[in-house]
Amino acid sequence: MGIKYTGCGPLSSGMAMDKGITKMVFEAKGVPTPKGMTLEKMIAAAIYQTMGWTFRLL
Repeated sequence: MGIKYTGCGPLSSGMAMDKGITKMVFEAKGVPTPKGMTLEKMIAAAIYQTMGWTFRLL
């Protein structure tokens, strides 16, 4: 389309929307990040069922 815009491109935008990938990139570059973990959907579902949780993990 040739329309000019400001901001990041689609690759960096997509990476920034994925917190797990963003954390890996930051850690690889030596940027301090808080402790955390990424849960896959099926693992999260098993944890919910085992623990009897009704709230959502973010």
